[in-house]
Amino acid sequence: MSSQNKDYLTSITKNMKNALIALKYGINDRSKIDEIRGLVGQNKFGTDEKMDHKNSQNLMDKIARNLKINSEKFSEFKKLDDEIVHFKHIGVDDEYKDGLEAKIKSIRLKGENYKGVTIDPDFISHYFTPVLHSENKFAWISHIIDDESETKFLKHIKRLTPVLNNKYEWWFFSRNDESLDNIYVPYIKDAKGHKFHPDFIFWAQKGDTQKIVLLDPKGLVFSEWQHKIDGYKKIFDESKTYYKDDINLKIVCRVVNDTADVPDEYKKWRIKFDEIASVF
Repeated sequence: MSSQNKDYLTSITKNMKNALIALKYGINDRSKIDEIRGLVGQNKFGTDEKMDHKNSQNLMDKIARNLKINSEKFSEFKKLDDEIVHFKHIGVDDEYKDGLEAKIKSIRLKGENYKGVTIDPDFISHYFTPVLHSENKFAWISHIIDDESETKFLKHIKRLTPVLNNKYEWWFFSRNDESLDNIYVPYIKDAKGHKFHPDFIFWAQKGDTQKIVLLDPKGLVFSEWQHKIDGYKKIFDESKTYYKDDINLKIVCRVVNDTADVPDEYKKWRIKFDEIASVF
């Protein structure tokens, strides 16, 4: 909704009684009206000037439809089991398989290249071994890091490795393949439930405190990820410390993008590539 829509919604929840709202907008379930009041009071509605509703009835209808969706509930943090499996599904055409396997086995101290695919040992202590990535997409290999924004992201992380090594006792990260892996944040868009799969997930620990960082380096316009951030905010409070098995847990989520046009209230959720260190 636009800022004008949000102001209108705030006004009617302050000045109109439930019975009048029900009559005017056809919302017969009074609990939904109470829920809308609560969401307005908690400032849960974000704004996007490109999503302006000229008709107040359409605005209220859309909000009411969204409230009917049964959002998934977050219960607790857990150790990973089979949530990350993409590395088991890397596919290679037979004619390239033997050459790639031989190249992987030969690598010890430096990264090498096979048919345009980089076999990267720099993250050997921090990622699945080996890390396979490419500047280009190839038909003969699948489920490796070959998206332009993701390969750019890896270069920045590589430069940050000494900083992270000094700051934390240990740290790991993984790519999150939305077609295979099962780590996601539920969110609502267009009155339908969706899943937000951040491209990369980091776990970094020092002492009894662990930080979980979700980073999504995609070249998306703001309207595409606003709903994802809204879904994340409904589940996690970044000012809060969570606890699991005597570990203090902090969680952070950011979209990494150098060019997206972002409204003021969402600016904290977008960082540029050269600002990645700030979330750690």
